[in-house]
Amino acid sequence: MDSNTMDSSSTASSPRGKGKETPSITSTMVEDGHSINDEAKHALENQARIDARAAVTAMLDAAGSDSKQDKRHKQRISDIGHNAHVLVAQERELQALTAEVEKENRAYNKELDKGVQALRKHGDMQNWAELMERDFLVLEETLRLVEGREVLESASGGSQWKGGV
Repeated sequence: MDSNTMDSSSTASSPRGKGKETPSITSTMVEDGHSINDEAKHALENQARIDARAAVTAMLDAAGSDSKQDKRHKQRISDIGHNAHVLVAQERELQALTAEVEKENRAYNKELDKGVQALRKHGDMQNWAELMERDFLVLEETLRLVEGREVLESASGGSQWKGGV
């Protein structure tokens, strides 16, 4: 569709009914084919809300009555507009808090990785100590065989080395 021609699905009449046409919110392409940035899109959506509110207000004014029901409708329209702004602010705050949580999560993962590395080093040291203990037991058994001593068994299976001859 050419950007200079608009069909009825991409336009809306003004709230006062003077025949002025405004682009639809769903039309987010500019003439060169690139999409509008988020701020411009937000501005269009905000303008659409203002236009919609004005249209409803104009329709109620055209009805010519200021009954309690009309006042309630106007108040509800005002509340909905206010709540929309509050929701946008809360969404931005939530995005900021989510970014903070992600940052903290990365920091915690870094600390966790440090802890895992320390545990691996500890495991390596424990393995080294067990290898050394096994080597000492082999040396002890070799000395016993060379000296011709009897095997002194213990219930725990530990070493019975008396230190020297």
